[in-house]
Amino acid sequence: SGENLSRSSPDFPTCKACPPDQQSRVVSVTRTDSVKTQSSLQLLEEKMSLLANLQEKADKCRLLESQLDSLGNKMNSVAKSRAELAQLKQEEVQTIECSDLALLGHLDRKLGSLEQEQNDLMGASYDIKASLTVQSEVQASLTKQLINKIGAFNHTHKGPLSGED
Repeated sequence: SGENLSRSSPDFPTCKACPPDQQSRVVSVTRTDSVKTQSSLQLLEEKMSLLANLQEKADKCRLLESQLDSLGNKMNSVAKSRAELAQLKQEEVQTIECSDLALLGHLDRKLGSLEQEQNDLMGASYDIKASLTVQSEVQASLTKQLINKIGAFNHTHKGPLSGED
């Protein structure tokens, strides 16, 4: 047969149903298109992975923000309790000339305990804020990587097949 069997990509027949300016357009697949497709798939997988990581970090940030809100509420409650106990102790000292030393000792211990709890909550709050900062920085980094991958993906799709010469 007189066919050229050495051709790496077949020419497809012209499209009779296409507009006249596209009827003579010849479509062919070349090795560079295959590499471009492989590269596109790899970039797509990388983008999907980055999106999944970004979602995971966003979920962690939301959890940390929720924990921070909860700690803030606890800190407010402890501060209120401390203020109430301090007021109670002040009233006890002022109203009774011979104050109940056992009661005053108990109030002092309770105030000390509440102060320690408040300090612990503040420490936990600082830890969560630091973790939230780290997670936010990771999110920003992942976002930059994703933007770069999208740019690389868009760059690989410029050319004769994409219609952007």
